[in-house]
Amino acid sequence: VFVFTPAGEVISMRNGATPLDFAYAIHSEVGHHCKGAWVNGVMVPFDTVLKNGDNVEIITAADQRPNKNWLQIAKTSRARNRIKAFLRVEQREQSLKVGKGLLERALRKKGISFSRVMKSGELDKLASRFGFSSGNDVVAAIGYGRLDESAVVFELLPEESKQESRSTIRE
Repeated sequence: VFVFTPAGEVISMRNGATPLDFAYAIHSEVGHHCKGAWVNGVMVPFDTVLKNGDNVEIITAADQRPNKNWLQIAKTSRARNRIKAFLRVEQREQSLKVGKGLLERALRKKGISFSRVMKSGELDKLASRFGFSSGNDVVAAIGYGRLDESAVVFELLPEESKQESRSTIRE
């Protein structure tokens, strides 16, 4: 299928392609911020199938973000891969935020400063014990729910405190 940009450029798309696929064919950022599309001067939904000779104009908005539903609309592998990559990055950022909150709260209960742990690199050193490459990976794993924050806090405790915790558990 050959479609035209507003400037008259010809873009080759696979059969069944949608305006969302077209947006990602132009540029990833255009796709990520795609809010709507005009095809032949008519506003159309994202799932409209493009035909030969269609003139497509993409409307973008800075606050627009891809969502999981877009994966069902996108037909080209380029668009689908870019959407998945964006969603992975967004999910990691969210997990970092949640993990930081959980770890910060657990550390505070033991009288340990989260910022001190991060600045000192203690969490980075501890990461390999849990099978991660960095402290941020540990925090993200806590946010994902793959790692319990209490296990991390226990490893960060001074040796004397660990002995006290072990004796309290046995009693």
